[in-house]
Amino acid sequence: MIDKQQFNDTFQNFEVSGTIEILDMFFAESKEYLRLLEHNISDNDLVGVKWNVHKLGSICGQLGDPVALEHGRKMEEAAREKVFTIIDILLVESPGILENLKQKLDGNELYMAIYKAGSINAFLSGYLGSFSAEKALKLQDLEKRFTEDGIPQMFADLKTSTLQLVDELILLRKELAS
Repeated sequence: MIDKQQFNDTFQNFEVSGTIEILDMFFAESKEYLRLLEHNISDNDLVGVKWNVHKLGSICGQLGDPVALEHGRKMEEAAREKVFTIIDILLVESPGILENLKQKLDGNELYMAIYKAGSINAFLSGYLGSFSAEKALKLQDLEKRFTEDGIPQMFADLKTSTLQLVDELILLRKELAS
């Protein structure tokens, strides 16, 4: 549900045409982020989930929807924690490497390095120099298990609140345009 006061505060210095243009961009972007998130979840891509939910949740928050913002925040944090847990599990046999990684990169830097690499597998392969087939299979299993654990329900909540926001903003756009 939109917080009208926050929305008005955000757009008080905008011309009506600028506000309408931003709303139109949100309509298109929200559909695209929801599509990307569905794809990330079906691919068990927790890195993509975290990245895309951050973008969508931020936009919803800026438009004055605290509910969608909170759903996005919870989903983003869950995906982030699951990525770090997977790395911990995979590197448990290599505590020296794990500690070196944690000392070298704080949580956000580590996450950004994984994101830039494109996947946990690519990051660890690049960092370790090699990544055994056994570890790659274990990684696939962990990503699938961790993605299925709570992420689909969080996505359903975020999708519902985002679509409700879209409906409210469509009505608000009509008011602004008249």
